Amino acid sequence: MDSTTIFPHFLKFSISSFCSALIILLALWMAPALWAQIDAPSMRPFSRLGVDVNVGTLGVGVEVATPLATRFNLRGSGNFFHYTTNINRGGLVYVTALDMRSAQASLDWFPWRNAFHLSPGVMFYNGIQMTANVQAPPNTSFTINGATFYSDPSDPLTGYGKVTFPTVGPQLTIGLGNMIPRSNHKHFSFPVEAGVVYFGPGNILLNFSGSECLAPGGAFCQKASSSPNFQADVAAAKSQIRTYVNYFGLYPILRMGLSYKF
Repeated sequence: MDSTTIFPHFLKFSISSFCSALIILLALWMAPALWAQIDAPSMRPFSRLGVDVNVGTLGVGVEVATPLATRFNLRGSGNFFHYTTNINRGGLVYVTALDMRSAQASLDWFPWRNAFHLSPGVMFYNGIQMTANVQAPPNTSFTINGATFYSDPSDPLTGYGKVTFPTVGPQLTIGLGNMIPRSNHKHFSFPVEAGVVYFGPGNILLNFSGSECLAPGGAFCQKASSSPNFQADVAAAKSQIRTYVNYFGLYPILRMGLSYKF
């Protein structure tokens, strides 16, 4: 495997495998919730407050909700997750970090006055990003886009990579459970939700500094920033990474939580 493919594979492992496990948990949780009904007396706007703690594909989340009418809630969400790891691949050492920070606002509509709701909304802050500091130990070989180079013993190669997405995007989810149960005697609920948020194409940064050589021992060395062959391989590697990153332009939202109505 080419060393630069660690970017998309780390991204896919950190997010997509977590999605698969969460889908199973959601399916188990949704079965009893499907039959839960909501008592629907009239409720004044902003008369109650619900707070929820959840876990999902956006990380660990905290939500607050308040009623707007009998069939409508206004909901705000904040999410965070951080994961770091060091990976050795293709002669390069990657110090990688996945940061997931986001904030959302949704309108929950309960069309049949039961547990089901449809929620259009917007992610008004998307801080999801992946970063990697890259090092090539002096006088060692490494590969970029299938081509082999050597790190200059006196000016070792270093690099920095970053994947980000647009800050704002629309979203649409469906779910079961109401953070503001309409029954006066019910305070706890267990909301589950699934949907998508549209990020659009991701932005990819991949830069290298130091010097690369064509042979070990510091032979035929050139600054990485001014080497045409090296830069051509870096550009090709970025194109490969972009193919994977674009899969996440339409990002799945899956989460489950525990909420309490005040």
